[in-house]
Amino acid sequence: MVAAQVDRVFLVGTEVAALHDALPEAKRGGVWPTADAAIPKLLSFLRPGDVVTVKGSRAVGLGRIVERLRAESTQLET
Repeated sequence: MVAAQVDRVFLVGTEVAALHDALPEAKRGGVWPTADAAIPKLLSFLRPGDVVTVKGSRAVGLGRIVERLRAESTQLET
């Protein structure tokens, strides 16, 4: 995480609390039970030019986050 210069980690799912607690406080973006619950916070945090990596299980619905970020990015370009 340090080598990748990660600014913030947002976590989704019911089994990621331990990872959230292990992160340095300044890197904690939040933890939500579902992707839909996380989307508003992600959108409020991100700024044009930010780079986002989405990693995880399709079972928790992370594809919805990717779809929404793509849609928002497209709107910024027009």
